Amino acid sequence: MNYPNHMGGMMPHHSNQQASGHGMQMQNPYHMGAMANALPHTDMHTPFGDSEYNHRISVLGEPGGSCISASAFDHLEELVWLGTRAGYVASFYGSNLNKYTAFRVHASDEVVQILPSQPGVYTLTHEELRLHYRTGRVAQRFVAADFHNMQCMIHTPNNSLLVGGHQSTVFEMDLTRLQPINKHQVDDVGVAIMRSTNRHFLFGDTTGKISLRDPRSLKVENQFQAHSYTLSDFDTFENYIVSCGFSKAPPMRGGSQIDGFLMLYDLRMMRSVANLQCVIEPYYLRFVPSYTSRVFVVSHRGQYQIMDTTAAMTSPTHNVCLLEAATAPISAMDVSSTLQHLVFGDQGGCLHLYSTNSQDGSVSPFNQFSQETTFADVVEPPPPMSMDDPMAVYASVPMPYPGHGSLLSDWPAAYTQRVYREPASIDPSILANMTMSGNIGYSKAPANYVRFPYKTTSNQQDGRQHRGGHSGRGGRSRGQVPASPIGREDDPFMTVPKEYRKVEIKYSKLGVEDFDFRHYNRTHFAGLETHIPNAYCNSMLQVLYFIEPLRATLLNHLCQQEFCLACELGFLFHMLDVSKGMTCQANNFLRAFRTIPEASALELNFGDDDEASKKNLARIIQNWSRFVLQQIHTEICRPSNDTVSSTTDDRSGEPTVIEKLFATTSTTIRECSKCASSSERDSQAFMYNMIYPEAPVDAVSFEFPRVQFSSVVAGSMMASQNQPSFCNKCNGFQPHTQKRLLKNLPDVIGLNCQVDNATTCDFWKRQLDLVAQEHAHNSYAEPVTTEKRNVNKKPCRYGSGCTRADCYFYHEGRDCCSCSDMASMAGHVVVNKSDPPSWVSLGLAVKLLPDGQVSVTDVEDPYEGRCSGEDGVVIYELLASVAHIREAKAGNNLVSHIHVGEPYHQRKEGVTTTQFYLFNDFSIIDIQKKDAVKFNMEWKWPCALFYVRRRYNDNYKITLKSPFENYESLFSEAALASDRARSVTNIPLTGEEKLVSGDVVGIDAEFVSLNQEESELRSDGTKSTIKPSQMSVARVTCIRGDGKYLDKKLLFKPFMDDYISTQEEVVDYLTQFSGIKPGDLDVALSSKHLTTLKSMYIRLRYMVHKGVIFVGHGLKKDFRVINIVIPPKQVCDTAELFHLHRQRMISLKFLAWYFLGETIQSETHDSTEDAQTALKLYFKYKTLGTDREAKRYVLDLYERGRELNWKIPENAPKGIPGIEYRAPAADSGAAGDQ
Repeated sequence: MNYPNHMGGMMPHHSNQQASGHGMQMQNPYHMGAMANALPHTDMHTPFGDSEYNHRISVLGEPGGSCISASAFDHLEELVWLGTRAGYVASFYGSNLNKYTAFRVHASDEVVQILPSQPGVYTLTHEELRLHYRTGRVAQRFVAADFHNMQCMIHTPNNSLLVGGHQSTVFEMDLTRLQPINKHQVDDVGVAIMRSTNRHFLFGDTTGKISLRDPRSLKVENQFQAHSYTLSDFDTFENYIVSCGFSKAPPMRGGSQIDGFLMLYDLRMMRSVANLQCVIEPYYLRFVPSYTSRVFVVSHRGQYQIMDTTAAMTSPTHNVCLLEAATAPISAMDVSSTLQHLVFGDQGGCLHLYSTNSQDGSVSPFNQFSQETTFADVVEPPPPMSMDDPMAVYASVPMPYPGHGSLLSDWPAAYTQRVYREPASIDPSILANMTMSGNIGYSKAPANYVRFPYKTTSNQQDGRQHRGGHSGRGGRSRGQVPASPIGREDDPFMTVPKEYRKVEIKYSKLGVEDFDFRHYNRTHFAGLETHIPNAYCNSMLQVLYFIEPLRATLLNHLCQQEFCLACELGFLFHMLDVSKGMTCQANNFLRAFRTIPEASALELNFGDDDEASKKNLARIIQNWSRFVLQQIHTEICRPSNDTVSSTTDDRSGEPTVIEKLFATTSTTIRECSKCASSSERDSQAFMYNMIYPEAPVDAVSFEFPRVQFSSVVAGSMMASQNQPSFCNKCNGFQPHTQKRLLKNLPDVIGLNCQVDNATTCDFWKRQLDLVAQEHAHNSYAEPVTTEKRNVNKKPCRYGSGCTRADCYFYHEGRDCCSCSDMASMAGHVVVNKSDPPSWVSLGLAVKLLPDGQVSVTDVEDPYEGRCSGEDGVVIYELLASVAHIREAKAGNNLVSHIHVGEPYHQRKEGVTTTQFYLFNDFSIIDIQKKDAVKFNMEWKWPCALFYVRRRYNDNYKITLKSPFENYESLFSEAALASDRARSVTNIPLTGEEKLVSGDVVGIDAEFVSLNQEESELRSDGTKSTIKPSQMSVARVTCIRGDGKYLDKKLLFKPFMDDYISTQEEVVDYLTQFSGIKPGDLDVALSSKHLTTLKSMYIRLRYMVHKGVIFVGHGLKKDFRVINIVIPPKQVCDTAELFHLHRQRMISLKFLAWYFLGETIQSETHDSTEDAQTALKLYFKYKTLGTDREAKRYVLDLYERGRELNWKIPENAPKGIPGIEYRAPAADSGAAGDQ
């Protein structure tokens, strides 16, 4: 008979052993037929046929095939550990049991237990305790003379480890040093098994006893004589203990036999409550309390039985199943923390994993919340090389250097000589004009100077044609290398085209001011920057912007809610409207988005340290779209008395624009499958989740047939499903059939593709393969058209959407000839080798039937206008598609393909056309319409599709009303801080004062830093910015200037001085440069006029709407941080007024000293002082005459600045001779208009 390892190991096996509990003899214990005949009264099934656990995979634990003596699931990572009798330890990753690590802990002794922990994995042999990192490296080990015959170990709440065995001493080990801190004395028989509860440590020994011990002193508080001979295994759950073991037998039977009963003890009553009879011979057991207190019992011979401890007291279960995968006696087992997986080790050295069945076919993890497992770096194999290739470079094949001897290419030293490349000679003109600074010389480069005289790489030309436009900033041609990875030389191993790759901003010491965004966007549409947290939603923001009724409604919306996504989207859409090809940022919108707790609960908010490219962006953007649409709908529905402006309509009782565009009202009918009772309820949905056909459950290998895209859309809209729910008539949970009947068709059909598991991915790949096969089959039968392109003409930027008949540029599909004509001339057969069509259609024809069902058919090209919606058929056109670009090297990102309509082209481009564009953050290019529906499922996966009703804009009254008309509510707002502690720093506009078009006001802003800049130091000593610091506006000051209705007595007095309250953590107040001190932005402590960011933003938007001219110094950065776009004609920047081309910018402090004779910024910056100084400099510039005359003064300024090294002398006179400051006249206009 075989005994467990902790009871003394293997004993001589008696093949004719009589099992007293069952009255049978087993001639061959591993023969399934013999077992079935031996148990005539039990329900024997196919292996796990009626069980909730199925065999998933089996692997060989160790190449030598040594018996597995211990197994354990890792409760921190997705790993399974095993130990063998030969002293080996191995781990396997995931449900596929991929080999992770393997190492040896002892030369000959067996591994008796494995205990995963936070620092690593503890392995116990009979004479040694070790701690290994999960990667296999030894961290600590312990051996001692009295440390022998060890069998088990367990964690304690005191950050220690109890280790015991067949001796009278139990060692308590300190986990930090792995040294004994205490030694407890127990009975001479020692400890064989250890378990723990909330109140006791449970020790089992070889005499069949289970002792309950105090957790602190390990003194015995109670004992149970579970079995008369010895214990085999026991486990505990809540207040119960269940055990299995051996009982005494006559000497003719070997002195012992397996006890056929499980002993169940209740710790509350401290006594046995039941003896559970087992059909099999119980050898190992574990509690698996998924629903009730069930016990999983395994025999040594590969049988198992699941018993309910509560139900088994009255009606014991006799259902027995077999571990078919086990071909040798079971020697170890364990259960995962989720109770969804079981692992078995046998004496043949094999590890078997059994898992529960799941309805969706997915495999649950081992743990509910697992840490990320560290893997070794993958070594990419060298590219394949053909032996027949005469151009093959065999030197690229890595080869280890021989330990002895030499290579054939190693020439003797007598025949070789080390020669260095001779440096190129320096042009004499450079040496003649060189200026020395220490040991470094500087000289201006000649016009014909070549920076790199040696050609290192070949210039590879991109096969794609660039769309229109001229050279970028600073005269750089488009072919030159830009400061971003998208324009660098192509990586031959990159499969993703350049226009789809993740774009990044190259930062310099000036931040992003000198970054050429126009290299990536030659259109007049605005892109969005990527360096902001949660910028993954840029693609969906662009989609919402190009829905014209939604855009107009949000532009008209304005309310008093501080964090309103509808308001922030309206502000963002206004910036996208005003920007002519400039890049915008959704900073204020994303800041308001981060404050919504529901978004954080849906895991839509990422921290600054989170990398979005490592997230499941496809699933996140689908959840984002559903949440944002519902949130906008809720915010628009707020009562009209919350609005700031009276221009906002009262929409009480009227459907919102979200409901009109996206909402589908349906009736959901739920019918009980048992009693046939049904119930109905009306619901509303803004988006549809695509539902795909499922493969048969019993199919071993299944290939999906050809399915039309329209049929999948129809099934997703009607969405019938079976699910259990409570039935009032049956008074219990019963299976219900649920189906949806539609009442209307929306103007925008939003589809979430739901391609986030292996089944849906296989379905998409199968459909794409079938479409390609159909196209290849039909290509030989259909006549095709081959275009003869004039290579001397550039392609038109509007492609086939151009409406000009006399356009000079090349248009696809105009100058072409028939392939049949070409074939007849050439005398050969022409085959259509064009790209196969996409499975996703560009249009849909949808008809709502009287019974609530829908009929959907594909429309090949809905933009040509040849298909009509007759007899209730509604034609939908593809508006946008969002794709997930999966690239391991560059990082994952989201892009959107958007069909831009005529209204947007009229506003932006001044033409009447429609065109598809690819929006990849700040990179925008025009594409063909077929590219919007092409998903290869390799690097481009679908996320969301949006179809719009043809000419749906005609159903909406699209009228833009400015919400910035209520003057009094904008400039008479109370401060957030207490009035008693508030210091007044501004004089608000009086009742007679008002701002009109052409008024001049001074403005300045101060900022604080929300995070530190991330930079690195290059090998050449220069610093490279990886991520700039994120700034937040803290103070905005506006000064009275030249205005028709402004009080002349209050000239240079601030009428607006707002401190901006922030809920985000400020890491640096930048007091030296901003004047902001800790506490100034705190509502409870501040003595300033504290207000919200939105309130300040509305005031600036009001002044922009009125046509006010803003005067300040360095306003480009100020407006960028405030996140507002102001037309250039309304901005006058003194940094640009007093600036010469290609020369340095002059500080406000130096300008004030030179032109005004004033000393400012002596200790710290003050926005009121800076705005006043900028306004004075503006008026000073007006007195210098025309721009040509003022330029002479600017030239003198630069000459004087170089003499002083741009530093103000300590004893400098107040003012410069010949330059006198005079107050502005009443009719002063804008600078630079003479």
